[in-house]
Order: sequence, then C-alpha cells, then structure tokens
Amino acid sequence: MFHTFTRIKVLFVIAFVVIGAGLWSYDALIVWPRKACEAKGHWWDPLSRSCAVPVSITTFTHRPIAHVKPAR
Repeated sequence: MFHTFTRIKVLFVIAFVVIGAGLWSYDALIVWPRKACEAKGHWWDPLSRSCAVPVSITTFTHRPIAHVKPAR
C-alpha cells in the first residue's frame, strides 16, 4: 500500500512539473513577445508571431496629408 501512494505522489509531482513547464513555455514564446510588441505601439501578428511597425501611406506616396475642413 505504501508503494502505491509513493507512485501516485511521484506521478502527481511529475504532472505538476510538466504542466508548469508547459505554461511557462507558452508565456515565454507567445505572451511575453506579444506584450513587448504592443507596449512599443507596434502591431502583433499572431499567425506568424511577428512584430510589425505601422507605416504611414505618406511614406510611400510622398504626398502631404490633406486636412479636410469639416462640413457645415
């Protein structure tokens, strides 16, 4: 009977360590990079897990932004 409790205890400890390592890995690989990217004001793409910098269209067209007067 004592050996059964010891085996169950070891299995629970192993399961706890594996689940803890999985959660830590998820945070380190998915959550922390996303939060760091969004804290800088950039865009996070979850499919490719990449951080993109938003670029204004005026960078490519070299035209000034037209300020439209509000309608009265």
